[in-house]
Amino acid sequence: MPRCTRTFVLLAVVLSPCLAAQAGPPGPAPELKRLEPLLGSWAGSGTAKLGPGEPSKWTARGSYRWCLDGQFLQEDFEIVFEGRPAPMVFRAYLGWDREHARYVNVSVNNGGAAQLHEFHWLDDGTMLQVMHQHQDGLPYAERTRSRIVGEAMTLSIDLLMPEGSSQQILDGTLTRTASVFEIDWDAKAWAGAIPATELQLLARSAGTYDVKGAMVMMPGAPEVAITGTDTFRSVFGDTIFHGHTRGAAEGVPGEYVGEVFWSFDAVRKCLVGVYVSNFGEVMSMDAWWADDGQLVSTFAGTMRGQPLAQRMRMSFDDKGRAKDAVSHTLMGTMAPFESFRATYTAK
Repeated sequence: MPRCTRTFVLLAVVLSPCLAAQAGPPGPAPELKRLEPLLGSWAGSGTAKLGPGEPSKWTARGSYRWCLDGQFLQEDFEIVFEGRPAPMVFRAYLGWDREHARYVNVSVNNGGAAQLHEFHWLDDGTMLQVMHQHQDGLPYAERTRSRIVGEAMTLSIDLLMPEGSSQQILDGTLTRTASVFEIDWDAKAWAGAIPATELQLLARSAGTYDVKGAMVMMPGAPEVAITGTDTFRSVFGDTIFHGHTRGAAEGVPGEYVGEVFWSFDAVRKCLVGVYVSNFGEVMSMDAWWADDGQLVSTFAGTMRGQPLAQRMRMSFDDKGRAKDAVSHTLMGTMAPFESFRATYTAK
């Protein structure tokens, strides 16, 4: 149980070169078969040391199921820590990042974190994830190890803080159960997490929108009409902003489905979004509020091995509802071009 989308409204720019270049969504990557032993429901317990004093007990329940047309294994878990008023709740997507040939974990939790990390497999079947984190502005490393042996899954989490040796903060065992677990999006914030002002501003755009626009794959290419529906809501005590996209592009078979989760990074002082889709896409992007009230989101990385940089400007009305957007792309040696524009109508 490792720790804990691109949407038309907030980063549809990336849709342009990817969706138009394919004849519909690709099938699930064969590497995903390695995740099959996780399928099903789990429950268990163990000990945790979350502060000074003696270790306390924890109990957990959760499930793994395929989602987004089999492109990701969806992980939903709740952990109840002895003496804590609210449980810790996770939603994660385990998948295969084709662009970088790696296993990835896209996760959000009610502590207000939205993150993308890679994980690895050890020779004995252990799933290993090492994450670079921050607490009160100080960096630390978090290592999570889980392994299935028969009908049981062992779990341990260790921290390496700025000073001292590493310390185990959680260990225990989960076993398979017949109980069906559904995540509670209305769960209270963990440890009193309070949403940042920047996230509260974004939350004003909550609602459902009809989206109409056009995208362009490269300079000089014909426009492709797009239509879709975006639905946004605040979850986990308003510490996470969730978006769900369903859409279609003219001439491209199949429906496009995406999930995005936005949080606020207190260290980098920006909004951070993580994204997955039924095309197997996975990414992380950043966003800032401009002085004129527009939201500027950016992504930099590669697409099909070519360097890619993208920017979207999103405008809102006086009530905070989305109005329109335009995005520009730099890809490879191509000239900069407008890759997306759209208008949004609140339902």
